[in-house]
Amino acid sequence: MKTSASSSPSSTSRPLTVSRRLDLRVVETHHRNSSAIVVKDPIAMKYHRLRPEEFFILERLESGATLGSLCTSFERAFAPQRVSPAEMNSMIMRLHQSGLTL
Repeated sequence: MKTSASSSPSSTSRPLTVSRRLDLRVVETHHRNSSAIVVKDPIAMKYHRLRPEEFFILERLESGATLGSLCTSFERAFAPQRVSPAEMNSMIMRLHQSGLTL
């Protein structure tokens, strides 16, 4: 069966099936030359140090988020930095592999 491209949403406009965990605890740390966000996983009792860009993505992983909307939000917040859908997908995959998403 053949489907037309117009009837099927593109991979950047489909809602993501991954979302951030709501039980995570977050603390922002400041050091001399940089800052980071420390995310505590209360179930695994692990701490994850995220760059501000990574935490920005994690915060926006909620119902209805798409790769396209995340890329757009990211580029607005971190201009002139650019991110492709493939790069965004890779970042989301790293967050998922760390156990920070569902």
